[in-house]
Amino acid sequence: MSAEQLKNFPILPQPSSPTFLWAMGIISVLVLIEVLAAGWKLFPELVDEWTSWRVGPRAAVVSPTGKTSHVSPSNEANLAFHHAVMMETAGQTAKALGLLKSLQAIPNLPPALQTEIQSHLRALSAISISKQTDLGANLGPRDEVGLPSGSTLGIIECKLMDGKPIGHTLRIAMKARPGSAIDVQNVKIHVYFYEKTNDGEVVLTDSPIRSEWLSPPVDWSNGTPQILDVLYSGPQASSSPNTFYGYVVGIYYNGELQDSRAIPVRLVRDFPPPLFLTTIPKF
Repeated sequence: MSAEQLKNFPILPQPSSPTFLWAMGIISVLVLIEVLAAGWKLFPELVDEWTSWRVGPRAAVVSPTGKTSHVSPSNEANLAFHHAVMMETAGQTAKALGLLKSLQAIPNLPPALQTEIQSHLRALSAISISKQTDLGANLGPRDEVGLPSGSTLGIIECKLMDGKPIGHTLRIAMKARPGSAIDVQNVKIHVYFYEKTNDGEVVLTDSPIRSEWLSPPVDWSNGTPQILDVLYSGPQASSSPNTFYGYVVGIYYNGELQDSRAIPVRLVRDFPPPLFLTTIPKF
């Protein structure tokens, strides 16, 4: 074969030695480990960036520590309020309620924002009550807005809580039918607490009772829930041998019964609230 033929003769690739292949495999594994390690370290930051892009500013806009921020307090509160509304929409009632209460404690908020926070607090408080409903509360037929058919006002829910240091607090959530023009002076709430004597008789309590609205002033517009706390000191306060038995609640408008609740249910049968008021109520 001539020199020219040898020059143009194709050179076939030579098989790699086992040692070379083994070394390349080790290098590839080491490079893969480095890539995975770097990715693992950056993963939380990437997740935070992706989450921020999806949901926008988070609760960090509120600065309870008092540290300065590049966002003004008013803007911080607005952002936090919108975040609370997002929580409310997502069904995270407890978290939304907690954030709104924190915002409510911030001084010098714009009046419009204060009104919005108050409105959502009332609505969420009513939802919170409804999730902790007392068993046995009597519910008559309700229409699509949750009120007795034909009524102007109604009771959303009642929740009986232990008092401190004695007695009980009955929390009552009520609302008006949307679109109704309510005269506050014509709304009356009757609350009766009953006790059982040693011989088993059920009697109306003579223990001190007082009441307070949770979020005054009372505003029945737009179906916004209104919440009333009725504090019953209990027989212990008067050294009575009786024991607490239950309660009956009646809400009236223009002297006519709109809705009622009772626990236990038999109380509303044994001691029904009057259909029409003839005396001035305590509450």
